[in-house]
Amino acid sequence: MKAKTAWVDISKGIVICLMVVGHSSLPPMIGRWIWSFHMPFFFFISALYTSWDREAFPTFCIRKAKVLLIPFLAYSVISWFLIPFSQGTSHYEYAVSVLHNGWGGIALWFVPVFFLSLIICKAIPSRWALVSGCWLMILGSIFSWFQIELPWTLASVPFAAALMLITRYFSLQLKDCISGLSLRSWFGIIILGMVVSLYISHYWRLDMCCNNITPTLPILGGIMGGIAMIIGISVYLDKMPWLGNIFLHIGRNTYEIMALSQAVIMTVSIFLKHEPLLRYAILIVVLIGAVYLRKLIEGRFSRVEAI
Repeated sequence: MKAKTAWVDISKGIVICLMVVGHSSLPPMIGRWIWSFHMPFFFFISALYTSWDREAFPTFCIRKAKVLLIPFLAYSVISWFLIPFSQGTSHYEYAVSVLHNGWGGIALWFVPVFFLSLIICKAIPSRWALVSGCWLMILGSIFSWFQIELPWTLASVPFAAALMLITRYFSLQLKDCISGLSLRSWFGIIILGMVVSLYISHYWRLDMCCNNITPTLPILGGIMGGIAMIIGISVYLDKMPWLGNIFLHIGRNTYEIMALSQAVIMTVSIFLKHEPLLRYAILIVVLIGAVYLRKLIEGRFSRVEAI
């Protein structure tokens, strides 16, 4: 049975599917549109539904380290083993590159940034969340404008933490708004959000992996438009049992998809270059196995997803 906020998992399922598609060979316009909101969405939805005041800071940090960093190390080893086969480099050279620079364009870059953003958001008191978020947004924009790069994509942390802090500050109002809107209102929001995100992504490109977030104000407009569109679609799909349930189950296992999809597709493409359907079928099988393996290791089949 779906929970009252099943649309949250449905929305995560939609966005993670868009992430996989967005890293495929797509027309530039569609790729830029997906990139304009897909990674910011995860910071937004996590900040909206994290119980920030439930536990003490040390307990929060330890729990997040367990659910995020331990799987991250395991998936990093798997990606390190697979990716060099498709890039024509040695495992040693690739390991040195990752240790010095991080994962680059591989989606695993998201996990350390997400973890640090969570810690920053937890450490800052609620009354300072909006002001701190604005200052971090300015800092992230300065990094972007002057093309300041840090190892392991850490230059993206100020912008990511700012998104989370601002979302946290307005979380009650946002939840009331989401639950209070009618389906007719959501239909208009979906159309408007799509138009806004498409228009802005046509002129300005967001890439959080490279901290390409300027000009910040229009980029934020594209993010909000895309997020509003995804929430609206998810609310509609929540009323459609079959289709909604598919994205619901995908959304509860976003970590494996984010961590392993690129490495698996890149490796399988070596042997099945002209068989896209078979490639994605193999990807699905591998991801299902990874999901059950992780939950078996945890010792329980939990419905709570780390991301």
